[in-house]
Amino acid sequence: MFVLAGEAPQTSSSLRVEDGVDAGLQGFIDLLSPNPARVINRCFDVVAWNRAEDALLGPALGGGLGRIPRARRNLLYMVFIEPLAREMLPDWEREARWLTGLLRAESAHELGSPRFIEVVNTLERSSPEFREWWTSHDVQKFTPSTRRFNHPAVGVLSLNYVRLAVEGDEGRSIIAHFALPGSSEEELLGRLLAAAPDDVAASVAADPEPEGSEA
Repeated sequence: MFVLAGEAPQTSSSLRVEDGVDAGLQGFIDLLSPNPARVINRCFDVVAWNRAEDALLGPALGGGLGRIPRARRNLLYMVFIEPLAREMLPDWEREARWLTGLLRAESAHELGSPRFIEVVNTLERSSPEFREWWTSHDVQKFTPSTRRFNHPAVGVLSLNYVRLAVEGDEGRSIIAHFALPGSSEEELLGRLLAAAPDDVAASVAADPEPEGSEA
């Protein structure tokens, strides 16, 4: 069902704001807990996640992914527009520059996509840093690595992350962060999930979109 991102051939498509995944894919990312995992599309919209992901990102998002309107539930919006993201990412500038280059790489697949154009235009209006880095036309390739989080509940976490493409669901991929077995981060992830509020969601069963928002 899944292959390492970049291994499967991809073709151009026009993406709109999406939400949700099938039960099999949601079940897979749920099984990854306490390791945080999310599903994104080529526009970096977050279309599904597990409970650990919500516990990890919640403090930067005012309580969790499920509380964000679907059209705003975008990874680059979170990094560039949400002010608390800068506090949670000690390496914010490096991460933000890299994500800009990854989005630029996806533009080859998204020519003419209304959603892609909307994401770029919103980021250009909202963030001078994005506007500057986007015009540099820097293209980045995804490489598994480590990412640091400064989480208010457990302190600094250094987590490995990988990207998996979803076979049969073009343009979607799983981003999973994980701790090595026996590491202090493994213990911290367990504590983070255990301390998460009971209403932290593992997915979005029904998204209460505001009137007039895009589907």
